[in-house]
Amino acid sequence: MTESLDRNRFRAVLIGTSRYTHPDIPPIPSVVSNLTDLARLLTTPDGAGLRSEHCALVAEPDHSTQIGTVLARAAGEAEDVLLVYYTGHGMLDRRGRLHLALTGSDPNQVGWTATPFTMLREEIVESPARARILILDCCFSGRAFEAMGDGPAVVAGQVDIHGTYTIVSSAANETSFAPAKQRNTAFTAALLAAATVPGLTLDELYRRIDRDLLRCGHPRPQRRSVDIAGDIRLFRGRVAASPSTVGAIDRTQVQQPRSGAHGPATPPSRSPRDAETRTGSPASGIDAFDSAATFRRGLALYAQGEYREAAACYLRAAQDGNMDAAKHLAASLDTQGKYEEAESWYRRAAQTGHVDSMGGLGRLLHDREKLDEAESWYRRAADLDDTEAMFNLGLLLLETRRYDEADALHIRAADGGNVRAMNFLAECHADAGGLDKAEHWFRRSAARGDRDGIRGLEELDNRRDVLGGRDAN
Repeated sequence: MTESLDRNRFRAVLIGTSRYTHPDIPPIPSVVSNLTDLARLLTTPDGAGLRSEHCALVAEPDHSTQIGTVLARAAGEAEDVLLVYYTGHGMLDRRGRLHLALTGSDPNQVGWTATPFTMLREEIVESPARARILILDCCFSGRAFEAMGDGPAVVAGQVDIHGTYTIVSSAANETSFAPAKQRNTAFTAALLAAATVPGLTLDELYRRIDRDLLRCGHPRPQRRSVDIAGDIRLFRGRVAASPSTVGAIDRTQVQQPRSGAHGPATPPSRSPRDAETRTGSPASGIDAFDSAATFRRGLALYAQGEYREAAACYLRAAQDGNMDAAKHLAASLDTQGKYEEAESWYRRAAQTGHVDSMGGLGRLLHDREKLDEAESWYRRAADLDDTEAMFNLGLLLLETRRYDEADALHIRAADGGNVRAMNFLAECHADAGGLDKAEHWFRRSAARGDRDGIRGLEELDNRRDVLGGRDAN
């Protein structure tokens, strides 16, 4: 089906609710950007190539019929692919059945004021489309801004329809996140970033979303495939992600150089366009190329959102032997899906002993499932006290079932100050019922001002209230 996908027989319906009239249901501002960004990606010729009239948006619905009318039309017209996406609050009724929140939903009257998921399911069942793709990014508990929630109960069997591929933002009893002041929810940001990588199949798209969210310590998505090939390619992946999406998931791609070890951590205060890139002796009359100044200019341009100009500066400085610039150039190429070029620059810098590039090369190889070599480079960086490499190596070891060594590496990374490792350990203990141990790591993260650590402590307090202060361990 990869080769025969007919874009004219492909329909998409994007549904989202960002604001609610009930005082107990907080708004989710990022839902608006989720809808507009995904619609842009679907209708861009180098994205999914859909005609705009074949990509229907249902924003801020206040009644189920608004969703039903649009979905029924699209489901009836779709012959090759039907894509249905929902973002907003998910709600459970008294029997634990999933409903999608509307602007006027009442958490005390879920069945009467929200859209039962079964209504969407019935429309999906009736579609003649050969492939039906469902993506859910929804909340359940109604928490403020950063709270997303349960909703993906569909993975347990609610969407057992022939020819369906379902991706949901978290497990049935696990929260998802809509980070405050971010353009997109965590899951949809990962989806948008993955969709810009050229040629990913559905399975590859899911794995990249999963890996990116795991690296950031966010809940992992889940998928369910029923009689459908995972090698369908929805997105051509030749359109650049929005500036807010690039680097939002894999923070190592936009990490500033470490203070002291590889130059200043912040760009110079003067205007980047006025920064000198050539120096020399007036007596000699010969200018000398200043790669450090060119690299700093690239950092400043990147901070201003001028990514192409920044990459040009990185390239010039890297060609002159500046390994900090080589690392940033490699990260930029990676986000564009130019993996061979990215690997070449990472490898060139890593072989000189550039620690960040060792970790970056390991991450790139890990993404491309070259696990043995990825492990080797992670270990080299970890041996030089790179806590990010320790954390990522721990994730790789978890994938290969080497749990004890993975745990030791994550503790080592956390003890070295890596807040992602702290939060990861905390969440692992919390999932196992070890609230006291979870609190220890969340407190260490929160003490560094990390938002996820602060949120984790608040969530633990809520869980203790429910459990009456008991710790399962």
